[in-house]
Amino acid sequence: MHRLLFPFLSLCLASLAQAERVAIVSGETKLNAEYRTPIRPGMPAIVLLHGCGGLYGKSGEISARMTRMGDLFREMGYAVLFLDSFSARGIKQVCSPRPPVRGIPPSVRADDAEAAIRWLRKQGDVDPERIGLVGWSHGADAVLEVMGRNNKAVKAGVAFYPNCRRLFSHKQYRISAPTLVLVGEADSKTPASDCRALSDQTGQDLFFVVGYPDTQHDFDRPVQAPYSLFDVPNRIRSDDNGNECANPQAAQDAQRRTFKWFSRWFDPERALKGTPPVNKPRT
Repeated sequence: MHRLLFPFLSLCLASLAQAERVAIVSGETKLNAEYRTPIRPGMPAIVLLHGCGGLYGKSGEISARMTRMGDLFREMGYAVLFLDSFSARGIKQVCSPRPPVRGIPPSVRADDAEAAIRWLRKQGDVDPERIGLVGWSHGADAVLEVMGRNNKAVKAGVAFYPNCRRLFSHKQYRISAPTLVLVGEADSKTPASDCRALSDQTGQDLFFVVGYPDTQHDFDRPVQAPYSLFDVPNRIRSDDNGNECANPQAAQDAQRRTFKWFSRWFDPERALKGTPPVNKPRT
């Protein structure tokens, strides 16, 4: 597959690494993506899955939240793939349930993530046995979907405030790799209690949920001012018109936990082999 190289500049030193705009074929769709190579061959790779607003901001650049996360992974030496599930399908955002907004189910976005994983495994500069997923909200739903598919190519995943209730009906839902869920305890759209209930349902200790007290949905967004968002259709509608507010302290802790999570499972000497076992009593 041919790749078009272009210079990408940022104030962050980690973003000075050469970036490539690439195409990821998912079914009949050729998705857009941006790839940053690892610091040296044989390093892990992370696929970043955007939320309902899409990969790019109004300026046409990758959103500040995802740029920040990608920069931090690059500082760890990892390869980073920013996957855009919307633009190739003619979708700008799915944050509003009102027409003419088109929806896209988590299963399709999970297919996109798996296509990205297959692409990464073919790159000579990436360790094909150490690939992880990080997703936010709509993208976090896709992370949980992939983790339930027994895809052995995924080493670990992190989901920021996913809709865990959606998976309650999947009584046999189990994760196939260590999965960290980060969610606010005051999140009325994607409640932390739902994710703990799903974790209990799996019976797997490595479906690990961290809840942040007095913290709402989208807590790691860069700005600190409250805002209103009518979230995607598969979210749980709140009674407060979707008012949300960033929590910088929770965001910092969530980032720290994210990097520790991947460091733990990407360490060849310590990483879990095979599917996470069932340890907890199933409810």
